[in-house]
Parts: sequence; C-alpha cells; structure tokens
Amino acid sequence: MGVPESQAGVAYAHPGALLGALKFAIQRTRLEAYLISMALVAAATFLGMAVFNLVPTASLSLIYLVAVMITAQLYGLWPAILCSILGILAWDFFFTLPYFTLELESERDVFTLIFFLITALVISGMTAVVRRQNGQLALLADKNRNLYDFAQELASFGSIEEITSFTIQRISMLLSRETSVALANRSGSGNLVVFSRDETEALSDTELSAALLLNELPRSRVTRDRIFLPLIGLRGRVGAMRIGGVLEKPLSTSEEEQVTAMLSQVAVAIERIWLSEEHKSASLAAETERMRNTLLLSVSHDLRTPLTTIIGSLSTMELPQLAGDDSGRRELASIALDEAQRLDRFIANLLDMTRLELGDLKVSLSPTVIDDVIASVVQRSQVLLQNHRLTVRVPDDLPPAVANFDLLEQALFNLADNAGRYSSPPDEIEILAFLDHGTVVIQIADQGPGIPAQLAGALFQKFARAPQGDAGPSGTGLGLTIVKGFVDAMGGSIAAANRCNGTGAVFTIRLPAASNEESEPTDAIASQTLS
Repeated sequence: MGVPESQAGVAYAHPGALLGALKFAIQRTRLEAYLISMALVAAATFLGMAVFNLVPTASLSLIYLVAVMITAQLYGLWPAILCSILGILAWDFFFTLPYFTLELESERDVFTLIFFLITALVISGMTAVVRRQNGQLALLADKNRNLYDFAQELASFGSIEEITSFTIQRISMLLSRETSVALANRSGSGNLVVFSRDETEALSDTELSAALLLNELPRSRVTRDRIFLPLIGLRGRVGAMRIGGVLEKPLSTSEEEQVTAMLSQVAVAIERIWLSEEHKSASLAAETERMRNTLLLSVSHDLRTPLTTIIGSLSTMELPQLAGDDSGRRELASIALDEAQRLDRFIANLLDMTRLELGDLKVSLSPTVIDDVIASVVQRSQVLLQNHRLTVRVPDDLPPAVANFDLLEQALFNLADNAGRYSSPPDEIEILAFLDHGTVVIQIADQGPGIPAQLAGALFQKFARAPQGDAGPSGTGLGLTIVKGFVDAMGGSIAAANRCNGTGAVFTIRLPAASNEESEPTDAIASQTLS
C-alpha cells in the first residue's frame, strides 16, 4: 500500500508550529541577540539623556532595567546579563559624576550601582525562567493541538488501509524518515501484515523477531539504523511502527514521546475498525441464525406435507390388495411423483434463498434470447399448469436481453408457478414479451384474486404471502423474493400490480436489450400490454 503522490509532498503546517519554529530560529541566532541587547542599551541611554534634567540620576537606572527585561524575554539569560552589564556601565559613564568616566564620586552611587546590578541579574534570571516555561508550554500546547488534529483526522477514516497510509505519511514528514507499519494478523497465525510506501516491502526474519519482541519490550532495535515502536491500544498491542535512519540521527526524547502518543491514537483507531468489523460479523451471524430458525419454522409444514403424501402413497402401493390393480398403483405413483416434484421446488427455493443471503450468487451476463427462455419455462411448467390455459405472445423481432439464461428461467418459472397456485383452473395465464425504448419487458399475468392492498408494499419480502386460509395454496413465501434477487443481480427491475382490464395480478420484468437499437412498441404489441 503506497501513499498517494498528490499527498506525499504536502507538509502539514500548523500556525502554532510555525510560530514555534520562528522563536527557535530567533533563539539560535545568538550573535543577533547580543547585538540587539547592545542596541537596547544604546536606546535606553538616548532616552536617559532626553529626560536627564527631569528625573533624579538614580532613577535613570530604571530605564536600563526595562531594556534588561525586554532582552531576557526575547533572547534568554545570557544576552540579558550582557545587557545588565552594559547598562550599568552606561549609567555610570553618562549619568554619574564625574561624567564620561567610570569613576564614582559618592558612596551613594556605589550602592545604587550594586543594587542595580543585583536587581538586573535577578530580573534577567526570573524573566528567562518564565520565558523558558512559556516556550515549553507553547511547545506542549502545539503538541496537544497536533495530537488533537491527528486524532480528529484518524476518526474520519473507515478502513485500516486509510489509517496506516495517513499515519505513515504524517510521521514520515514529522521525523523526515522512512516509516512503515506492521499489524498483527487477526487470524492468530502470528504473522504480521506490512503497510508502507513501497507496496513490495516486507519484513525480514530479523525485523519480524524484533517486532514480535514488542510483546515484552517497550521498543526494540532491528539494526543500528532501525527501531520498532509498539502500537498499543485499549486491548493490548495491535502492531508496531518501524522507523529508519536512527543511526545518523537518533530520535530525541521529545520526538519519541510525540510519536508514541500518536501511535496510541493510531492503535485505538485500528481497534475501532476491528471492533466495527467484529460487530458486523456478530450481527450477520445473529441475523443468519434468526433467518435459519425462521426459515425452518416457515417451511417445516410445507416440507412435511409432501413427504407424508409420498410415504403414504408408496406404502399403500405395497398393500396386497393392490397387487393386481395396475390403475390404482399408477395413480398412487403419479401422486407420489407430483409431491416429489413439489418437494424439489421447495428445496430449490431454499437453496436459492441461501445463495442470495450469503452473497454467493455468481452471475455472468450475455445476450439471451427471450423466446428460448420462455419455451424452457413452458416445458418445465407443463405439469403445474396442465389445467390452465397458457397464452404466450413474443414478437419475432424481439432482440436478445442482457441476462443470465438460468437465473431468468428460474425467475420466470417461479412467477408461472405463483400464477398457477393463485388462479383457479381453467383460468388463463399469459406470458408476454415486447421491446420498450431499448428495454426488453416480460410480463406474466393471471386471473386470480390479485394483490391485497396490505401486501402491496411487502410483496417481495421474505415469507410474504397473501392470506388464503387453510384451504389456500401452499408455499414457503420465498418464491417472489428469489425472483427479485435474481432480477436485481442481472441489473434489471421487477414490479407487481393488479390488472386494469380484469381481476388478477401482473408481474413485469425489465431487462436491458442486447442491441443499441431502440424502437417504440407497435400498436399490436402495445394492445397486448397486460397492465
């Protein structure tokens, strides 16, 4: 996994970090600090000359104390000490008798000079301490702000790959070193999954051992130039970060503390993703178990009924009274065959529903001749619809549809079976196909009671069945759900409605036409539309 090139050269710059860098640059410019302290002494001298006749001579020393405080605040202790010494000398040279010499005429001036020097040194030291503490507090505030921003950005990511990519990018820029992340394999195999800028990078045996040693050590060294820092979350170690280039430039205590704090945030973010995945897996397992129990309760009666009929028919055929009754035995064999076929349909629906629920449905689409699919459905439905009048209308110039032959055939067979069970013989069942603006439309209609209003919005949900009472048609309530799953998998759509020109329901499947040619349906075809 690599870091995007568009982000690799973008440095993260916080205003506080820029201010800290500016202060650090000023602090490191020592010559400039001493020169400015001398300039402040000169400025204090000119100011003293301006007010010489207005204030007592001893009070003029306070002007130099202001210069000392400014120097200590800006540049620290030693420039402030220089400013103190130069200030007391300037005060003695320009403002005490005899003027323009370093001699002191009175003992009062000597004591003033000593107290000034002591006061200046104390103020310099205290101001320098305060300045250093403020600098440390500013650095700590910058670190906390950066950690907060880092944690905020981590919270926006929803995958392990995004988190590790962002972490490698940020810490690499912070340390100006190559880094990579090794995460523990959640399968418990003991292996590590490596994330780095270089997708082909892998850990050597030595590095693997060093990373695994982090179970017992706060950090481990692979070679003299590489170390590992652990990623420790709320539930323990989740991995480690490898940092290179430590031989030429070892990590400072401040850098290691900051990186360790960042890695703690990373570990918590990774655990968050893992916990989310575990929650999804647990929810899926619970839903699967609930579905399994519901399915067993729903189909237990429908499975037991054909089995009981088959067993009863075959047992009756073995009775001695039917030994010479061929017509009776053939009738019983026909009943057993019908129930076995019914049981086969139940089991097929259960298997199809399981494939849909588990996402194990493999779909390959190709141009499919609708006439051939409908012919296969009619052949399979002969026994089911033998007492109904079946009408099929498919124009000769209907283009192929982009579909899967097996899935489309099973979907149409389920609709034909549904139409046969909810309509009474010899009611007509119609199958119609036509082209509508580049879309192949297939409709199956019956003359049954239609779709109840209370079931209209949930018709394609699992176990949804029209209330028919004990004498109504049997079924698992999965047939239409499977139809919708298959049609959706082929990129099509399905809708159901009650017929406008009579009683009954009509199911409409729409699939993309294989050809790019779009044409309006002809009057003859349009007049046959069932909805």
